[in-house]
Parts: sequence; structure tokens; C-alpha cells
Amino acid sequence: MLDRFPRVRHLTLALPDSAVRMLLLDLQQLPTGRKDFEKLIQWHMEKTFLYPLGASRFSYQVLFREGGRTKILATAVKKEVIEQYESLDEARPIEARRISPTSFYLFNLFRPLITRTAGETGHFVFACLIDRNFTVLVFEQGHVRFIRVKEVPHTGEDAERSTDFLLEELGNSLSFYDEGGNRLQTLTHLFLLLENSAPEMEARFQEIFHITPVFLNPSQVIRSVPSSLPESSEWTLRMISAAAAAVGG
Repeated sequence: MLDRFPRVRHLTLALPDSAVRMLLLDLQQLPTGRKDFEKLIQWHMEKTFLYPLGASRFSYQVLFREGGRTKILATAVKKEVIEQYESLDEARPIEARRISPTSFYLFNLFRPLITRTAGETGHFVFACLIDRNFTVLVFEQGHVRFIRVKEVPHTGEDAERSTDFLLEELGNSLSFYDEGGNRLQTLTHLFLLLENSAPEMEARFQEIFHITPVFLNPSQVIRSVPSSLPESSEWTLRMISAAAAAVGG
């Protein structure tokens, strides 16, 4: 594919979520210097994931500050993962300048639709399944408060098993998020972006989680699919994730 774009020297990568280490930090006392600040975040990541970051590509974003505490989203990608993409064209060097989990790009692409439904300061869940990665993001006051990624086992063509797996893992994620509290009661919407969805799934999600399910569809953000691509929802999701990365989500 890169042969069609001979002038391309830089890439924006939408990586499978399981290839990216993600951590939400809630810190109170922060160092004043940038280097010490970054070392603190890296220390928390290494402590959580039990391996040294080493040459991993590390980045972070301050999400918000409240009550003297700072909420930070930190990510890390192993160097060898990035090099796989940068070496796709042996004839010329390509640099991956911007890297993010696919789910982040997809959420940003659908964000205008989501905020119109749940509000700018809404409490809601965004869950997506793409490339056998099931990711659950929980938002409070419009800010992400919880992230969980689960790799999906092969279930063949068994749609019922796939649905049962999603229901179970979504339930596990919400249990981890709630930690025995009452935070689930504040969630109003469950936005789902799935490779395949059946009409009866809406009733099952509503019955089990008591949250209004909203199934997102690529047709809501993209007008047409190139005829050269396979006609499948899986390929359509891959295409819009690439499009989201290209426009910066």
C-alpha cells in the first residue's frame, strides 16, 4: 500500500489496544520539574505493569485537575512494536510520529455524536470491539475515569458465544470500575461500537446493565466505503479507525 504514496515519510499509528500499555493516575503531590514529573509517571507505570519501560515510546496527558489532585493518562508502546511499522517499506525510512490506541481514535471520531446524546459532562460508557480487542472506557463529567482492555478469544461463527463473552467482560469491567460503590447508578448511556451486532443484543444489554444502550454505526460518521475494500463490518471499522488516526481523531 505504501508504494502508492512515495512521498510519505511519517505515519500516524492506530495500534491494537492490547499493544499499548495504558494507565490512569490520580496524583496529589507532583514534582515541579518536567523531568522529575515524567520519572514519577514512568515509575508508576513500571510498578503497575511489572516491567521496565526501557526504550518504550512513552507519553502522557494531563486530563484535568480538581481538589488539589491531578488526573493523568499515561501510555507506553514497546520499541519493537513501533519498528514493525516503521520498517514496512525497506526502500525508505518511515517515522511513526503519533501513536495511540485504536479505541481512542474511534472515540474521538464519534465524540460529537456521543456528547449530543449524553451531554458534554455526561456519565457514560464507551465500549468497542475491533481486531479481537474489547475495550471499555468509563467517563464521568465527560472525563475518562476507567480503562480496561481484554483480548477476545476465537469463537468462530458462534454469534451467541461472542455475545456472551462481551456481556461477561463488560460486566467484569463495570464491577472493577464500581468497586462495590454506587457509581454505576450515575451512568446513563452505554455506547457500543462492535464489528457485528444483532437486533436482540440491545434488549439483553438493557436488561442486564440497566443503562440505555446506543449502538454506534460507521455510517454515522462516514458516507461511503471504497468499492475496493471487502464488504464487511470488520473492514469498515478498520477503515474508519485509520481515517480517525489520519485526521487526528
